[in-house]
Amino acid sequence: MHKTKLYKYYNISIRSAIIIAAIVLLYRELSTKSIFEYSDLLKNYFQDSTFIWIFILVLFLMPLNWSLEALKWRYIVASKEQISFSLALKAIFAGTSVSSLSPNRVGDFLGRVFVLKKVSFLQGAFITLIGSYAQTLISIILGFFAVVFLAFMHSNMYTSDLYFVFIISFLIIILFIFLYYKISILTRIVPRKWKRVYGYIQVFSQYKYPELSVILAYSLVRYIVFSTQFVLMLWAVGFHIPVLHLFVLVSAIFFINMFRPSIALIEFAVRGMVSVGVFIEYYSYSLNKDFTSFDDSNVIIASTLIWFINIILPALIGLFFIKDMKFFKYRKGTS
Repeated sequence: MHKTKLYKYYNISIRSAIIIAAIVLLYRELSTKSIFEYSDLLKNYFQDSTFIWIFILVLFLMPLNWSLEALKWRYIVASKEQISFSLALKAIFAGTSVSSLSPNRVGDFLGRVFVLKKVSFLQGAFITLIGSYAQTLISIILGFFAVVFLAFMHSNMYTSDLYFVFIISFLIIILFIFLYYKISILTRIVPRKWKRVYGYIQVFSQYKYPELSVILAYSLVRYIVFSTQFVLMLWAVGFHIPVLHLFVLVSAIFFINMFRPSIALIEFAVRGMVSVGVFIEYYSYSLNKDFTSFDDSNVIIASTLIWFINIILPALIGLFFIKDMKFFKYRKGTS
């Protein structure tokens, strides 16, 4: 059998497997009893015109969220290959579909690098990691300050041990920032005798302070967008606490979610419980709020809707672009 036909079958098989797995997992998650328990409450919300308008706004912010990611990735790969915004956006959505099936979204780069024609798989993966590192760095920095804010709301937690933990954590964050801007140092760590890897990793040396700062700025703006989505949804379900506090709580939730194992398509319940836990801490120790006014079902509703809008919808959209992914590339005339 010619390699062209063989590779074609391989590509079709992998695409089909991804689509089937995504549909099966999504069906199982959306048909769980946990979601149906909140169906009546959700119906009540959608009878409220204010809630509907906020929901529509949050929904329309989703394309902006992923468009910013597409612009960032397009900027990152520009040093190796010029691609259109539409192709970058398709790659982002396809990557979302693939990563939604992998632990902690580690497969995010798969849907992206396979649309590139001039960049090899490993080089494309290394390039994509720069954007992921930048987004993670923003989440860590803002999440850290959010956790500090919440911790110091506990009047009984002003201890030397707590200060020590925060100082060490702050120094670690400074180290992460330093390593981000010195990412080219990896080209010195990898031995030259690893010729293939060394050749691919040289791509890091092309990103200097200005380029890395632009990538970080894209990541920050995107973080603001999806944080605003969550804040708006929390406001819509009745959490009318200071907006700054809502942003702090959302940042803390994102921060905690970073350090737990997860698969995007099947983490509805876990996401909800993390959000509930953060809000319980806030209401328990806030001097201005009554804990009895807290309703965990509202937090779960808000968390679930954000999960559906920012994860499930993009993953479903990405399934339409999986067909353009070429896991095995071939040239005419080879056999």
